[in-house]
Amino acid sequence: MANVVGRWNPTVVEYLPVEEGEDDGGFSDEGFGETMDAADLLDKSDHVEFHEGGKFTGQYWGTKEEGTWKLDGTKVLVTIYGSTMTLRLRGDQLIRSDSDEEHGRDYDVYYKRAE
Repeated sequence: MANVVGRWNPTVVEYLPVEEGEDDGGFSDEGFGETMDAADLLDKSDHVEFHEGGKFTGQYWGTKEEGTWKLDGTKVLVTIYGSTMTLRLRGDQLIRSDSDEEHGRDYDVYYKRAE
């Protein structure tokens, strides 16, 4: 079983491609690439942290979060304010999916374990 306990910092934000001819909400007009360094887009203190005993803390888009977590195979299920979000564990990375409401684009945030 994987051990996810510890702090994870975002490294890359990858916007999922739109279908050819589909409107990207002005995303490319604003100079955004499909893959961006997380430091260029997110708050520098953003992170997720998994504590022993199932406690979760983190910060995302500058908003502090806390809740609980549990491991389910290669998924980390995080419950915050009664809602459950799934992060995927792939090798030495955690992946959090989200949506950019301003541009109507889905994206993934890739995290690496803090050293």
